[in-house]
Amino acid sequence: MYLKWTSEFIKFLGDQDHTIEDVLAHLVLTVMAPLKATSGVIAKLDNQNSILIIGRYGINSDLYGQYEDCFSLNDRLPITDAIRQRKMIIISTLPEWPEDYSEILTSPYQSEEATLIAFPIDKSGTPIASAAIFFESSFEMNPDIELFIQSIANLLSIYLNSQAQPAKVINLHQTPISTQSSQTGAELTERQQLILRMISEGRTNIAIGDLLKYSESTIRQETIKIFSKLDCNGRDEASKLYKKELLKVQAAG
Repeated sequence: MYLKWTSEFIKFLGDQDHTIEDVLAHLVLTVMAPLKATSGVIAKLDNQNSILIIGRYGINSDLYGQYEDCFSLNDRLPITDAIRQRKMIIISTLPEWPEDYSEILTSPYQSEEATLIAFPIDKSGTPIASAAIFFESSFEMNPDIELFIQSIANLLSIYLNSQAQPAKVINLHQTPISTQSSQTGAELTERQQLILRMISEGRTNIAIGDLLKYSESTIRQETIKIFSKLDCNGRDEASKLYKKELLKVQAAG
């Protein structure tokens, strides 16, 4: 059964270039659909023993600002444990987290899923990243599922190591839209408009920073300014406004 979905994932990765978000979306919506996957993240280990979130799919974007995008390898989290222990981490008691994960227990996010599986992504036997996938219901791990997930981890390893630049090339000179606050009339700068467009594409602050060659902190500060200028309460609302204004520009053109 799972061989079919593994083969499908191989075909998807080979068809064309994909962003991290594209890969995660396909992984959740298609490849792991038989297990009722709902969302996921991919995190990468750097040479400073920091774990950087490089892609998300299905996670409520309003929650992004409540979490760091960077963790120490020594933090007790499923995505760090998967790398540090070099094994699959399975939690099937959600929304209750094991007591070992005290950092998550105090988090404001309450998951509605039942299961989380975090697994390492290796390069030549050395963990370089990890993925964490949430699932709608509980299920018992068996050798077939374990082999299936290990196959996915191997394919993600090939994908990550073959991408000199995992994000798609974007047009930095795309015609800007007229996006401003309805109350203050404050206009977005050219850089803020570009960041807003990339937010609307579902890119994380780290992914945006990598593309624009700015630090994650700079991008985070700019998103705060964007939300303030647009009187928005988060990424979802700002994205909807951007897409609405973009449609007006396209219709006028």
